[in-house]
Amino acid sequence: MDGDGFFVANTLGNPVFAGAVLTGNRGTTLNVPFYDPQPGSVAAIKGIATDNNGNLFKLTM
Repeated sequence: MDGDGFFVANTLGNPVFAGAVLTGNRGTTLNVPFYDPQPGSVAAIKGIATDNNGNLFKLTM
């Protein structure tokens, strides 16, 4: 599942949604949308990160 598909399927309309843009010291940028399907449970947080090099990463906490 790509980053856009993850957003539509999981985060759009979810009450506990957040996102971040992280920039590394060598020019890499990560776009990280994530959500909590069980509000209050940090261990349940899930997300997808995409970088400016076309890579896709799974986010779990």
